[in-house]
Amino acid sequence: MYSGYLNISSDENIFFWFFESRNKKHPLPSESIPLTIWLNGGPGCSSLIGLFQELGPCSTINNGALTQPNPNSWNEVSHMLFIDQSERFQLVLDFPMAIAQKLAHPNKRPINYVFLQKFFEKFPEYAKLDLHFFGESYAGHYISGCCKSQKNCGAIDDQWCAILLTFYEFSSGRSVYDIKDDNDPLTDFVNYLNQLDVIKQIGAKKNFEMCSTLVFYAFDGSGDFATNTTNHIEYLLDKNIPTLLYHGNLDFICNWYGGHDVALNLKWSHADQFRKAPVQEWSVNGKKAGTYQEASNLRFVRVYNAGHEVPFYQPEIHCICL
Repeated sequence: MYSGYLNISSDENIFFWFFESRNKKHPLPSESIPLTIWLNGGPGCSSLIGLFQELGPCSTINNGALTQPNPNSWNEVSHMLFIDQSERFQLVLDFPMAIAQKLAHPNKRPINYVFLQKFFEKFPEYAKLDLHFFGESYAGHYISGCCKSQKNCGAIDDQWCAILLTFYEFSSGRSVYDIKDDNDPLTDFVNYLNQLDVIKQIGAKKNFEMCSTLVFYAFDGSGDFATNTTNHIEYLLDKNIPTLLYHGNLDFICNWYGGHDVALNLKWSHADQFRKAPVQEWSVNGKKAGTYQEASNLRFVRVYNAGHEVPFYQPEIHCICL
């Protein structure tokens, strides 16, 4: 396990947390074990949300005082690299609006590419492994861009409609992240990360904050919310890069109806084949887990009984599926 900052420019230091795979069948790092990069959305939310709430090697208990192993962590089958995004100790030590605006600009996003070059310089033994990008929510806007020179991608495509969301929350009283319930995942991991001894041990410099309003409004001001990024997905598909779009069927804010519509309307060489492909049900351990539709290198997956953070709601199913 490694954590800390990598300096990518004179004024940007990105926090990361890397976990080697718990798969002991092969000596580490084995070329048969991939490296998976996880990004959360927001925009401007910390990828440590995914680490502690969803698919990392541990979760927090006792209101964030302690941690416990996560038996369904993705590092059972992959090395996991969480690259952070918020303005606090995760993304950069000093984060003025100018940097936020640079990050948000659609034509000026080399940040993850530069970070990866720095990471592989520091850890060259992982540079030859198969590389997978995964993320959720607003990460669907920029994961496809990160993947252009890589091999495998997965993301929950993000659809934005503020008026509809406000009406839904006001009229239903339910969470936009889970239409079946109004209880979102616990955030007690924030307490854990703000313990002084933890801050010191992981090499952080500042207290933890889940999401940055500075980054959020920088993206908003850049017009990124209205930017169509499906052309990046189409590019990847035509380059024969395996691409997965997955959604929880209880998620409203990034609902599977909109995601499926995006998948059906992508313009690529096997578009007709995908549209004509049957929607099939899939099961895990004899239990119906969801539906999928696939053709060539595109797969669309709907996960039953899962909200916005799919690995949180269906950890075993999600780990087996991916």
